[in-house]
Amino acid sequence: MKKAILFIAAVFIAVSTFAGGKSISCDFEQVKHLKIVKTPVESSGKLYYEGENMAMLYSKPEGEYFKITETTISMLTGKKKINSKLSANAQFKQLRDLLILSMKGDTEGLANLTNANVEKKSTQKYDEYLFTSKTAVKKGYNKIILRYSKGGKALEYMELHQPNGDYTTYTLKNIKTGIAIPAGTF
Repeated sequence: MKKAILFIAAVFIAVSTFAGGKSISCDFEQVKHLKIVKTPVESSGKLYYEGENMAMLYSKPEGEYFKITETTISMLTGKKKINSKLSANAQFKQLRDLLILSMKGDTEGLANLTNANVEKKSTQKYDEYLFTSKTAVKKGYNKIILRYSKGGKALEYMELHQPNGDYTTYTLKNIKTGIAIPAGTF
């Protein structure tokens, strides 16, 4: 269950943008680099975001999903299905806050939530933020990289590092804002 939570957190952070209240739709590619597996594990699908709601609907592996609202998190990974109220699960509540702050592009809020130092690098094409934990981390992430486009302020790339050496990358493509989110997505 902890791996599923970390996996989902990584995916949602990856789709973050300086979105504010806008609706967003994009394609995502996810690559997990695990020490115990020589070949990276690749996944992909469609991400939707609006306000306090996010959904990642996977086409690879088909049928899997991760959804978050103001009050709940639900996911299907493999044959395992989880539905949890945030008020009853502090770990899920923190995950939700982390994802929503990332989607809103609130790098200061994310640094406070994760107790991290932040370094910003800018080029003509993007702004990159490196979050590094101030203290030793046993679970969660000890390093996060977010790369936002310069003009559109949309997240294009994300890298989440765990203390055990595993890490996951996310690449976002075909980002569309101000679109109608399909009914029943969240």
